[in-house]
Amino acid sequence: AGYGVVKVYVDGIEFAAGSYFLNSLDKNNIDHIEIVKGPSASTLYGSGANGGVILVYTKRACPNTTNIDLTTSAGWYDSKWQDKKPFRQIHSFNVAQGFEKISYFIAGDINSNESYMPGGRQNRYSLSGSVTYAKDNLKMSIAGQHYDNSYLPERNAFWDTSSNAYFNKPGLK
Repeated sequence: AGYGVVKVYVDGIEFAAGSYFLNSLDKNNIDHIEIVKGPSASTLYGSGANGGVILVYTKRACPNTTNIDLTTSAGWYDSKWQDKKPFRQIHSFNVAQGFEKISYFIAGDINSNESYMPGGRQNRYSLSGSVTYAKDNLKMSIAGQHYDNSYLPERNAFWDTSSNAYFNKPGLK
């Protein structure tokens, strides 16, 4: 039973970052996900998909509708390895509006958190959008996404002792 590369497609276009960076997709923008596995994956998507295919479909606006979603949360949480409580904030929005022949969707995401372990943090920002034109048997869509992730891994408190020479370097405490 095989190991292999899992291909990821977002709205029919191969996701350049691959399955390793699925966390770069804002879950609030996903409409549904389909999985293709087994021999049919490599038959439909080529030999590079012998590990399977993940098909991600993002939200689209329906004709003659307007939807605005805003989600925000922030707060501190406990950590026995930190002197101060780490802070986390998540903010996301999406706007979808559809007219008779044209519709658009735009979304953004800010995720900033300090790690529960010393020295770690992550700041993630994403912006995505799409415009769709449909008339009779013609349908055209343009979509794009920008993603920025600044990640600093936390120190491992189990190994981070005064006897560990690496963490006793100036500036790492």
